[in-house]
Amino acid sequence: MANLESANLESSNLNFADLNETNLKSANLRKVGSLTCEQIKRAIINKKTKIPKHLEIVWKSENEFECRENYSNKILKEYNFKETDLSGSLIDNSDLEFANLRKANLFGADLRLTNLDSASFYNTDLRSANLQKTKNLTCNQLQIANVDSETILPNYLKISGGTQKIRDFQNKKIEVLIDYQCEETRSTNSK
Repeated sequence: MANLESANLESSNLNFADLNETNLKSANLRKVGSLTCEQIKRAIINKKTKIPKHLEIVWKSENEFECRENYSNKILKEYNFKETDLSGSLIDNSDLEFANLRKANLFGADLRLTNLDSASFYNTDLRSANLQKTKNLTCNQLQIANVDSETILPNYLKISGGTQKIRDFQNKKIEVLIDYQCEETRSTNSK
């Protein structure tokens, strides 16, 4: 059992961290995008623990609570989602400006209407993701991510050509589109 009471863990990467019986009372966990309800339920928290915005805590008593994950309509600027499994998540109408999404699994995620300005997408799995009407996504971001023919792009980005290739991603083989051309059909994207 670790004692991290009152620790400042803001923007830390706690992906896969075993928080079982860890004392997180009054700890600052803001912007820890990789934190899950499963981890919080195993830890020891109190009402002074600063929880990331994507987690909703409902207190039933002084020591009992319910936790829900909700990424919709959230300001998640500069959050650290590095290597986080967000596959199939609803992250619509949110602000992910400068978010670290490196190596995150966003397979099938719904990111409609989300601001992706300066978000880091290095080796991020965007296969089958819905990026329709996202704001500020660029070709540069797409070209360092993993996309496929099922990735739904915003109307201001067009990809053409390319070939399918098997690539390693988080210890598994995935089929992605490579060597494609990406074109931005407008010079600036409204925020």
